[in-house]
Amino acid sequence: MKKLMLVFFILQLLFLPGCVKKRVFYPIPLTIDQTFMINVDVDGSFNIDLPFPTEELREKLQSQLSDFDTPNINNILLETVTFTITQTNDPNTVINGRADVTTSVQQPAMLFGINNLNMGQSLNQAQTVELGDTAVEMVKEALTKIFVLNQDEDLYFNVSGSVDPPQNNLTFELKIDLTINTIIDQCQDVFDFMGDDDQGCE
Repeated sequence: MKKLMLVFFILQLLFLPGCVKKRVFYPIPLTIDQTFMINVDVDGSFNIDLPFPTEELREKLQSQLSDFDTPNINNILLETVTFTITQTNDPNTVINGRADVTTSVQQPAMLFGINNLNMGQSLNQAQTVELGDTAVEMVKEALTKIFVLNQDEDLYFNVSGSVDPPQNNLTFELKIDLTINTIIDQCQDVFDFMGDDDQGCE
């Protein structure tokens, strides 16, 4: 018994001083979406603006942050985007177009393109896309202002293009899904054998 107590005492000496407060980083991936109900003009063209789903992101993010003690949003990134044609009144139609993002002070930048997509053949099938670097950076900057710096910023989508054959009274629904990765940090007790405190962590 005395040997056991001695071992326990030694372990306390070794490990208790090593518990220090460190800044620990956690990724929080969240999926949000925006749906466009599109009415095609008689010449086959379409053009529609909608706001970025910032409030949906805010609600999901706040729900996740409630699981942490003192979270601090460190960074916020646009990771992946897909789009889906979810319904149309004429599936025998090919669509070409693009989705842009813009802010109140920046020119539109293409987020992704839509090239010769047959709506009937691709109905309800998520389409992976190649993202435009300028648009991705614009989204990151805008979300950083909103969620990290607590500043106001208006971020918008614009979806435009044309259908073939052009026809009147064509409607379709396009849904954009976005994966946003939010990096948070918080101070917490962790084991560090050297016992070094992280700078600025209280």
